[in-house]
Amino acid sequence: MNKKKGGLLLSLRKDMNRRAISDRRLEAIFRTLSRHPYIVAAFICLALTGFGSYSYKFLNGVIVCGVFMIIEFFYLRRFLKQLDDSGKHTAGSVLTFAGKTLLTLAAVNYFVHTQYKAAFICFAGLCVVLVMYVALLNNDKKFHDRVTCLALAGAGFVLRYSYVFMSDIYTRQNDVWYFGGEGGHAGYIEYIYNNNALPNFDPTTLWQYYHPPLHHIICAVWLKFCASVGIEYYMACEAIQALTLFYVCAVTITVYKILRLFDLKGKALTIPFGMCCMYPYLVLMSGGINNDPLMLCFTVGAIYCVLKWYREQTAKNIVKAALCIGLGMMTKISVGLIAPAVAILFFVALVQNRKHMANRLGQMCLFGVVCCPLGLWWSVRNYLCFGIKPNYVPSLSNADVQYIGDLTAKHRLTDFSFSQIKIVFEQWGGESYKEYNPTIAMLKNSIFGEGINETFFPENAMLVPYALFWIALVLAVIAFIAMLIVLFVKTDNARFTEKLMLTVVYATILGNYYNFCIRYPFICTMNFRYIIPCMLIGLINIGLFTDLCNRSEKAPCKAIVSTLSYLSSAFIVLSYITYFFVASTNG
Repeated sequence: MNKKKGGLLLSLRKDMNRRAISDRRLEAIFRTLSRHPYIVAAFICLALTGFGSYSYKFLNGVIVCGVFMIIEFFYLRRFLKQLDDSGKHTAGSVLTFAGKTLLTLAAVNYFVHTQYKAAFICFAGLCVVLVMYVALLNNDKKFHDRVTCLALAGAGFVLRYSYVFMSDIYTRQNDVWYFGGEGGHAGYIEYIYNNNALPNFDPTTLWQYYHPPLHHIICAVWLKFCASVGIEYYMACEAIQALTLFYVCAVTITVYKILRLFDLKGKALTIPFGMCCMYPYLVLMSGGINNDPLMLCFTVGAIYCVLKWYREQTAKNIVKAALCIGLGMMTKISVGLIAPAVAILFFVALVQNRKHMANRLGQMCLFGVVCCPLGLWWSVRNYLCFGIKPNYVPSLSNADVQYIGDLTAKHRLTDFSFSQIKIVFEQWGGESYKEYNPTIAMLKNSIFGEGINETFFPENAMLVPYALFWIALVLAVIAFIAMLIVLFVKTDNARFTEKLMLTVVYATILGNYYNFCIRYPFICTMNFRYIIPCMLIGLINIGLFTDLCNRSEKAPCKAIVSTLSYLSSAFIVLSYITYFFVASTNG
């Protein structure tokens, strides 16, 4: 009997060893991911959303069972490969195959019948990520950072995917309105879809039509594709979330590339990247169908490409930067706010390369030839045809319930009374006060958006959102201080120029935000989406600051790294729990 048991354990162990990923194969996997990260992310987003053709309201047993058959095919393929020399399967491989099949079948049955689909997705997705993380960490330690970042990216994707899956196109949107109407981003998309043309009238006469049209054109083309393959119209509209889910995934990929560009390793890499992957507002953006996700995607892409060009000043790199900025401004004109920082970096590059000034000037002319027509044609068209200024922003009436212009600018900017943070959710009046301080409002909005409040959380879990808010506040202060420290710490001129560029981008966008809030005194103008690039720059500076502390042997520096590690871990876990509750409410 003992001999039989020993043989069974041995066969199981052999089976496990046979399934281990070799260093060579793991290196090939990471090489593929590094070469084509955006293509891989797009495929995963589109595949897991059925190319956008279903949400939790439309998912049925046939679709889920089809997924089960695909998974079972891979199980069977693996099973057939595990023949021993005699042509027979070991007991371990038979038991493993049977166990995986039964567990998957039980999971499918539960998923089809349960009302807690978001909870299931979060749990099952995290289990897959955890298994992947443990399995890959068994390899050489040189893969540790990449495996950890891959696991963080996977966990973040699971959270965003569960949110998109459970939230429809009318849940917690900004200025979308509804399909079948005329105004809002939905009406703008539908106009292009129905007419195969841009609006031929004054775009200020309909809400949100003044925006540059790239996002809306892409969505209209996507709607036509979905309709051409037989997807019902409402579900084709729902499919737009498959695009925005990908845009946010692309943002996290680009942030990782920026962190690696600064040669960050260990905690200096994983701390900021983990918070980026799990940042609450990026979860909300994944399900938003306005132009903000694509705008952010191009903004972060532009920052990366400009930094890349500064290090490798080639025509290829400057064209990439020009395309990102030009297409970004063709999505939302506010992408042009990074222009002052880019101009400073270009000027420094000219001064540092005086011997090759003609070449650099030629590259900058090429930049202008590509960027300016893409970024400005819509504004020029509207100005020539309808007299609309490039900086036009529609304003609400002073009689609107959101109006807070009765308070002075000084009071709004300097009042930090505790009564405003006693409740961590954004306040819109009613029985409470109206949010009026832009700094406090942006922090609340960055965590909970405009529509999340205490009703989304069980009574015994109310501590979670409050703890998340206070930890986020501490991290925001640390990020700001870190930006100032890493900017002025002694370093080489090239690195200083790059950090200066990031700081100028941060200051320009933040300054524009406060100016916007004062000029248009409404609650909605204090939305975090207007300054979300500042959050990402803050995370990059936390990474640079952590790296700076890691290089020191002093005890206070080690204590700072440990504190940042604990705070970021708490932030990640609390963000996950918070949006687990939000997604579990079925939107």
